Amino acid sequence: MNLLSNPELQRNYRAALRPGRMAAVAVIVAALSLSVGYAYYSSNDANIPPGNWGREFFALVLWAQLLVLVVGGGFACLLAISREKEHNTFDFQRVTRLSPVELAVGKLLGAPAPAQFVTICLMPAAIVGAVVGRMGPDQVLAIFGVFFISAIAWHAFAVLISLLIERNSAATGGLLYLILLGLLSNTFGRTLQMLTPFYAVVMLEQTEWAANPNLRSYDRRFVDFFFGAPVDHAIVLIVLSLITLAWVLLALARNIKRDPAAYELYTPWQSLGLALTVNLVLVGFFDWESVRFASAHSQLLMTNLILFFGLGMAVLRNRDRLRRRFNEVGPGASGWLAAFWPGTYLIGGFAATGLGIIGVITIVAKDDPGWSPVPPLVALGLCAMWLARDVLFIQWMYLTRVKRALMMAVLYLIVFYTCATVLLGTLGLLKVPAGGASSAIFLPFLGLALDDKAWEAHAGLWLLALAMQFPIVTLLAWLQRQKLQALVARRALPTSAAAPAAAD
Repeated sequence: MNLLSNPELQRNYRAALRPGRMAAVAVIVAALSLSVGYAYYSSNDANIPPGNWGREFFALVLWAQLLVLVVGGGFACLLAISREKEHNTFDFQRVTRLSPVELAVGKLLGAPAPAQFVTICLMPAAIVGAVVGRMGPDQVLAIFGVFFISAIAWHAFAVLISLLIERNSAATGGLLYLILLGLLSNTFGRTLQMLTPFYAVVMLEQTEWAANPNLRSYDRRFVDFFFGAPVDHAIVLIVLSLITLAWVLLALARNIKRDPAAYELYTPWQSLGLALTVNLVLVGFFDWESVRFASAHSQLLMTNLILFFGLGMAVLRNRDRLRRRFNEVGPGASGWLAAFWPGTYLIGGFAATGLGIIGVITIVAKDDPGWSPVPPLVALGLCAMWLARDVLFIQWMYLTRVKRALMMAVLYLIVFYTCATVLLGTLGLLKVPAGGASSAIFLPFLGLALDDKAWEAHAGLWLLALAMQFPIVTLLAWLQRQKLQALVARRALPTSAAAPAAAD
C-alpha cells in the first residue's frame, strides 16, 4: 500500500487543505506565536535564569498542540464516518476498489488534516522555545515522539467509534472519547502513569533525559515496573500505543466495508488474543507490593469480568449472521454446542485467564500465609458462570422479536440484580456469612468478596452456589436452542412448500 497515493487520504487533504485556507491559518498562527513569544521574552525577570522563559513558552505551545491535535483532531476522526453515514455517502465509499486497510488509513490520517496542519504551523514556535530553553534534542524528539504516536492511536480509536455508532449519535461518541481521555490521563497509583499524549507535558520536568542505569533514581513520575523491572514510561507509552493502534486497525479493516448488521470487531480467537494482551499488561504492571494478594486477585478478576463481558457482546450472533452460519455449517449450527454460544467461549477464555492470574499471584506470594488459592478458584468459577449465564440471556434476547433487544436485555438484567439485592438484603441474608454464600446462587458476584474465613466456615454452601449455576446456564442454552431450531425450520419452509407445487 502506497500511503501517498491513497485516494481517500488525498480526498481528505484536498478538501481540508486548500491553499487559501492554509495561508490564512499559517498567518494567524504565526501572528499569535510572535506576539505570545515576545510577551514571554519581555516579561522575563533578570533574576530568573536565562532561558527560563523559553521552556515556559515551549510548554505553552506544546499544550496548544496537544489540545488541537488530540481533542480537535479526535473530534474530526469521530465525524470521519458518522458524518458520511448522515449524508448517505458512506455506502458509496464501501463499494469502491479501495482495500479495507486503505480506506481505514485514509480516514485515520486524512480526517484530522486541519488539526495536523495547525500543529505543524506551531512547530517553529516550539523549536524556538526549546532552543532558548536549552532543551536537548533527545528530550525534544522524545516528547514529540510520544505525543504523535500516542495521538495516532487515539485517533484510530475515535475512527472506530465513528464506525460503530449509529446515525446522529456523534455527540454520544464524543462524550465517550472525552471521558476515556480524561480517565486515562490520570496516574494509576504505582501501577501505570497516564496513557494519553498529555504525558508529553510531564516529560518536560525530566531535567536529565539522557539514559542512565538508575533511570533517574526511579522517579515514579517517569518510571513503571514491569514484573519488577524498571522501564521508562515514555517507552511503555510508545509500545502500548503501537499495540493499541494495531488492534484498532485490525477491527477497522475487518468491518469498515461491511454492512452494519454484519459488524464483528474480532473473530473469537482474535478476541481471546486481545484479552490475553490486556491481561499481560495488567499483571505485568500491577503493583503487588501495595495491596494484599487476595485484594489484587479481586481487582484483576473484576477487570476481566468487564473485559470479557465486552468481548462477549462483540461476538453475539444476530439473525443475519446465523443464517449465513446455517449455510456454512448446516444442521450443526442449531445443535447443543451452538446453543451454548458464546457461553463456552467466555467460560474457556475467562477461566484460562483467571487460572493464569492465580498462578502468577501464587508465584509472587510464595509462602505468604495470607494467600490460599482455593477461595480464588471458587470465586473464579462463580464469576465465569455468572458471565456465561448473563451473556447467554442477552444472546437469547437478541434472537427474539423484541424491539431494541440488546438494550432491553441489559435493562432486564439490571432490574433483576437490583430487585434480588434489595430483597436479599431486606431479609438479612447478605449480613451473615451463611446467607451470603446461599445468596450467591442468585448473585454470583458475591464470590468476588470470598476470603479464607468465609470459605472455611461455609465451603459446602459456596460449592452449592457454584453447582447451581450449571442448570441455570443449561436452561438458557435450551431456550436459545429452541430459537435456533425455529430459525432453521422457517428457513427450510419455503423449500418444503415448493416441492408439492413442483410435483403438480
